[in-house]
Amino acid sequence: MDAVSGWAPPTDCSPDNYTGPYPMPVALIRYGGLNDPSQGQCAPNYPPGAPAHICGHVSFVELDGQMAFKQALAFWATGDARHAATALRIMGGWAAVNKVFGPAMDGNGALEAAWGCASLSRAMELLRAHPGWHQFGSDEVFQQFVAWMGGVLLPVTDAWVAFKTPPPQWGHDGNVYANWHASIAECWMAFGILTDDRARYDRAVQLFHTTVAGYFKWGRGRWAANRLIGESTETLRDIYHTLFGLGSLLQTAEMAWQQDDDLYSSSGHVLAAALEVHSRIVNAGADESLLPPNFRLFDFMPPPPEGCVWRINLGSQLWMAVDATTGAWVSNLTDSFKYVLGSKYLPTGFEMGFNHYAGRLGMAMPETAALLAANPVEYYVFHWGLGSLTHAGSAALLWQPGVQGDTLCPRQ
Repeated sequence: MDAVSGWAPPTDCSPDNYTGPYPMPVALIRYGGLNDPSQGQCAPNYPPGAPAHICGHVSFVELDGQMAFKQALAFWATGDARHAATALRIMGGWAAVNKVFGPAMDGNGALEAAWGCASLSRAMELLRAHPGWHQFGSDEVFQQFVAWMGGVLLPVTDAWVAFKTPPPQWGHDGNVYANWHASIAECWMAFGILTDDRARYDRAVQLFHTTVAGYFKWGRGRWAANRLIGESTETLRDIYHTLFGLGSLLQTAEMAWQQDDDLYSSSGHVLAAALEVHSRIVNAGADESLLPPNFRLFDFMPPPPEGCVWRINLGSQLWMAVDATTGAWVSNLTDSFKYVLGSKYLPTGFEMGFNHYAGRLGMAMPETAALLAANPVEYYVFHWGLGSLTHAGSAALLWQPGVQGDTLCPRQ
């Protein structure tokens, strides 16, 4: 929701009333989702009241990307072909109009491209996989969509990953694996599956494993001190962005599972630990006594030195006091506590992960179970969610008495 106007993306999924798509010939998105002044105007039909200063992000991710996936899933749920037509209209609109997307560096372009790519690629896969595709679909729109995605969006993500992965390129801190890598891995896998591009799929798998190993290295070996297995590189930054990364990795793992590849077990099933650690943090709310060991609420963080503000250094994993005017480093906070910031529920793969680890594997996941009980309906945000419709409880069917292997996986 926009803090100034109160506007929010539509939460419904009507097959007739969506006023998009809102494609832009040039979409250049700065950090924070802000429009680059050189990108031109918002789409002529951009919703009145929607924040114009971030219309590139809102149009592509929060309106058209989200709606395309919801409409495609609604088509499978209802059989109403109007949903499929709306989804195709959205994807065809961007493919026909957008010619430039970015920037690849020094901006949010790669991340925004990954967010939209994940939703749109999965939406198109849902439509193409439907047995009625040749009655309602359009091979011409599909080919145009694939050409646009592969020629305009994916090169932005490719360039970013090539720069931001080893050898390190983040100054003295080196490369830091975080939610950007996770979202790009999901985008690559979704598009690789859609286009039967084995090379793209394999790159997604490699990036997934590398990201999981780097993002969740804490609690082991030389990173063990004062850390828990399941903490991420961004846990001390804020829980909000951590859930971005966790959700993308879980959704990537689920796509691979449907291709008979097990990514859920990467780095010793660390995603299961991550689900439990971060569910516990979110479940705790304002009750500090319920947080994991050595965690405290951000409200109780010591004040920074006079004239300074706190800023997290992802490379050192320390809070730095920096000059509020110049940004120059002044000192580090070394009290050994881990302060929780931005702790709120987001529908970022919790149902999907719980369905796998607790449902398929039988793991005890009490914190995740409690989180889902308190948030029983996963809505859709950016490119995460709707697991309560697609996955919740489905693995429990595997454990019913009398179910045989040949029933679940018939021999051809």
